[in-house]
Amino acid sequence: SEQSLPATEANLEKAFTFLNERNGGGGTELLRALKTAYELPRAEAMSRSAVILTDGFISAEAQVFDYIRNNLNQMNVFAFGVGSSVNRHLIEGMAHSGLGEPFVVTDAYQTMKTAERFGTYISMPLLSNISVAFEGFDVYDVEPTVLPDLLASRPLMITGKYRGKPEGVISVSGERGVDLFERLIHPAKYTPNKENNALPVLWARKKLSRIQDYFRLDRSEQRKGEITRLGLKYSILTEFTSFIAVDEQVRTKGEAKTVKQPLPLPEGVSGLAVGGAMVPGVPEPSLILLLCTVLLSLFAWIALLRRRATEPGSHE
Repeated sequence: SEQSLPATEANLEKAFTFLNERNGGGGTELLRALKTAYELPRAEAMSRSAVILTDGFISAEAQVFDYIRNNLNQMNVFAFGVGSSVNRHLIEGMAHSGLGEPFVVTDAYQTMKTAERFGTYISMPLLSNISVAFEGFDVYDVEPTVLPDLLASRPLMITGKYRGKPEGVISVSGERGVDLFERLIHPAKYTPNKENNALPVLWARKKLSRIQDYFRLDRSEQRKGEITRLGLKYSILTEFTSFIAVDEQVRTKGEAKTVKQPLPLPEGVSGLAVGGAMVPGVPEPSLILLLCTVLLSLFAWIALLRRRATEPGSHE
């Protein structure tokens, strides 16, 4: 439908019939699908959500994350990964971009439980068209820059930095159905608490999470530098920064040896996924059992032929 429909029994039946008649195949143009969904007219005083249901075997560029993140105030986006070999980076990356929780179903037994959890998660929207403004003091590096709807099961956390004294007003506004919501916060009334010294690290972690989602799609030197600088400045473990343990006892004897550690492929994925044919290796237990069964059958057949050959009147 080109517009939202009431969730009546008749409309639900039409939806199920439509889905059951579809046959998936070929590539998935995720960005194009997202843009089509966002362009649909939005009903006033309604919280709108889109659910991306995928096995994750699609090509997703950084533009997908950008598009979701830059349009959070237009629609809530939730990602559902289905299958035993889900592309978790894609599912979690879209969830991070949409400030939501990733949902993954790896087998049929989890389907109903996960669907119920998702239904509860989105069932109680509280505020939409949320806006936060800072007046009277210099605020920068605010995360996130665009806010989605506030759900009862999804609190919104805004972090940022400020210069000078926090003298001014923070105004929070939004729509609560047909009513308007507004709250004014005066930072000067609050005294910084030294016990909250973890707040800068929380801000840095949130920013790192966003940069790393993009970096996994495009491993550019610019993003590598951003990750490294944040990790060093805020003492965070990243792909390019580590914690060092210092031992007073120095060990210099012995030779280093490189060991190649084999890793299993996801269930249902062949060796073609790594760019070549399957590499011969140790047979699976089921294959060994099958080979043993075949060999025993051959031995029994040969023994039967020999016995027949020694009986009177037998011939080859």
